[in-house]
Amino acid sequence: MSIGGDTFAAVIFDISGGGAKLQLKEAGTAAVNAMPKTVILTIPEYGGYEGDIIWIDDEYIGIHFHENHKTMVKLITG
Repeated sequence: MSIGGDTFAAVIFDISGGGAKLQLKEAGTAAVNAMPKTVILTIPEYGGYEGDIIWIDDEYIGIHFHENHKTMVKLITG
């Protein structure tokens, strides 16, 4: 996941066409709070998905994608 110019490892706990729940592996919420709300979630072999952070809970964050990615999510979770 990229926030501003920084990249962080994350685990996807839930994903849909409209968004995702992630756990940040290398940076806590302090890093997320200090940076812009727009992020890019990059999933190897599937590309990057731009969205906004809409909630933060401890080391978890919720992202709302700028576009609906229903078809790609079906391939990822397939």
